[in-house]
Amino acid sequence: MINFLPLALLATMTVVPLDTDFKIQHNNDYHSVETICKVTKAGDIYTYFYSIKNNGKSPVKVKWEMLSKVLNLGQDTEMMWHVEPGDNLNFIVEHPDPPVQYNDRVQTHTLSNKNNFEKTKQNLPKGVKVDIPNAKFYRTDTNHVIGILPKSFTTPAFFPKR
Repeated sequence: MINFLPLALLATMTVVPLDTDFKIQHNNDYHSVETICKVTKAGDIYTYFYSIKNNGKSPVKVKWEMLSKVLNLGQDTEMMWHVEPGDNLNFIVEHPDPPVQYNDRVQTHTLSNKNNFEKTKQNLPKGVKVDIPNAKFYRTDTNHVIGILPKSFTTPAFFPKR
């Protein structure tokens, strides 16, 4: 059986213009997070810039698949970054490969509790009741984004030499 998924993934990737900010706001009642990726070129080297900024009032944990891939030679190792309010985490990677546009997900995990959950109960359909324990929990929100990866990190057959 032929797997067409890698071919479909490659078909959605396009060449990225240099010095273009791919900035996405991830905002709701629980958090306010901004992600940015950008690529520049000096000589034969591309400089990839990734940033996570917490503009909210609560700490968040952020899992950005693209950032995990660029930091782990094309493999998503499920890295999660703890970002305090007002903090800005910047990552810079130099790589000889040209950039390609890549469709991706960013997940934000916000520590919550029963009191915060009570606010969301207002949106429940009539007649539905929900009661949860008075314990802390993480709320996860997923956003789909467009970003940048070195071309070799998007090739399905890419396996790093060790």
